[in-house]
Amino acid sequence: MPVRKKDPLLGNQQRRNFVVFGVPFAVLVLVGVFFCRTLTSFFLVFVPAAAIGLAGFARETKLFRRYRCPQCGARLSESPRKNGQPIEFFCQHCDVIWDSGFIESEVSGG
Repeated sequence: MPVRKKDPLLGNQQRRNFVVFGVPFAVLVLVGVFFCRTLTSFFLVFVPAAAIGLAGFARETKLFRRYRCPQCGARLSESPRKNGQPIEFFCQHCDVIWDSGFIESEVSGG
C-alpha cells in the first residue's frame, strides 16, 4: 500500500521560478506599456520580456514533465486525474505517492 507524502521542495521551486521569471517579465511589460514611445524602445523592452516569459514557461513545464522522486531521484510521470483532483506522482521504487500541493483545473490543461 503506497504512502502519501507532500513534496517538500516543489512549492519552493515554484516560488523561486515566480521571483526569477515572473517578476522581471511583469516589470518589463509594465515598463514597455507605460514608457515605450518609439518602435526601437518597444523592441528593446518586449524582446527581453518575451525571452524571459518563454524561459519561465519552459522551466514551469519542466517542473511537472520531468518530475523526480525526492527520495530516490527516479523520473516519475503524473498520475491520471480529472479536474479538481490533486496533481500527484507515484514512485514504484519507494512505494510513495508524492502530492505536489497543486490541483488540476481546466486552465492548467486538465
